[in-house]
Amino acid sequence: MAKNKLAVCERRLGPLLQSGVSIRALALGKGGAGVKMHNRYVLTEVGGLAVQTGLDQNARGTRQTDDLTVLSKEQHAARWSEFSPEGVVHRLISNQRFAGAPSGIR
Repeated sequence: MAKNKLAVCERRLGPLLQSGVSIRALALGKGGAGVKMHNRYVLTEVGGLAVQTGLDQNARGTRQTDDLTVLSKEQHAARWSEFSPEGVVHRLISNQRFAGAPSGIR
């Protein structure tokens, strides 16, 4: 299931990436620390956003919104270590890296 979700992520986001830009998508599960996952994050090497209820699509016909929160430097460092594949808080199930196509190939 995790690999299928990562494949969907690549299929949807890959065409939006510029040449030279890459994304590493991670599928994480509950780790030994017992910390519950709730908020969702978009993290880069230089900063990040918190998405409170998730990144999935709304059900057809619904009009739901969410607030994005820019993480402080300290929050980013904490989340980066918590959600990194080398971290001990959550268990890495699967990961996939994909990149934007060179110009003219899209």
